[in-house]
Amino acid sequence: MIAINYFKQQAKKLFKDYKTGFQTIDYDGNVALDFRPKFFDIGRILFDFANREENLTLMNMQHLIAKMVGYSNWTELINASSEEQELAKLLFEYQDHIAIEDWEIYLSQIEHEIGYSLDSRGQIELFARVVPKMEPKHNPFPSYRLKKG
Repeated sequence: MIAINYFKQQAKKLFKDYKTGFQTIDYDGNVALDFRPKFFDIGRILFDFANREENLTLMNMQHLIAKMVGYSNWTELINASSEEQELAKLLFEYQDHIAIEDWEIYLSQIEHEIGYSLDSRGQIELFARVVPKMEPKHNPFPSYRLKKG
């Protein structure tokens, strides 16, 4: 599957989960949104990446997906090269193994050791060699995706 189609699909799932939102009242009488998501920890995503919880659109969900994989916005993600999108897809799929920030630190250390910057293809090859072998939960923060079953 072409990476951008993958991200579109993820944004649709995120939007579907967002639409499960309903208002609740906490112990202090404050109104908040709660969710019954199927695919994502939508509450945590909104807390980490969004400034508001009401009236978000599919376009907003695309923007959130882009931010989750290290891009400033959806336009930046869709204009990235196919290799950059492929790396972003890997980062998204293996978020339970390594946080994007930890990947960037690891990549920087490797590039420093070898004395040059890896291009996107080299980064993908390095990622594929190293990250899938890591134990899940190497990332101290849980995945934004909900586990099936």
